[in-house]
Amino acid sequence: MEEILNNLEVGEIVHITIHGTFYLFLGRDNILGVIYSINNERKTLPLNTINFAYNEFNNGVEINAQWYNNYNHHEYQTRGCNLPVLNNLLARL
Repeated sequence: MEEILNNLEVGEIVHITIHGTFYLFLGRDNILGVIYSINNERKTLPLNTINFAYNEFNNGVEINAQWYNNYNHHEYQTRGCNLPVLNNLLARL
């Protein structure tokens, strides 16, 4: 996963919604994880969430809304846009 994160380029699309909205990679932070934008609004996907999901994914666990809600209910409720970005990153493996 580290290699995937290191190869992301600023401005790269990390997700496109069914309505054609682009989620664009803005950068990385060791605590904030992945920083991306949606319509000029900054969002973050925490590095600990990425790493935990990566380990779960490697163990055959499906990373979906139920998984995210069980992993961190507050994060799931307040950062709903993170799940598609997370799944996009995992799909690059």
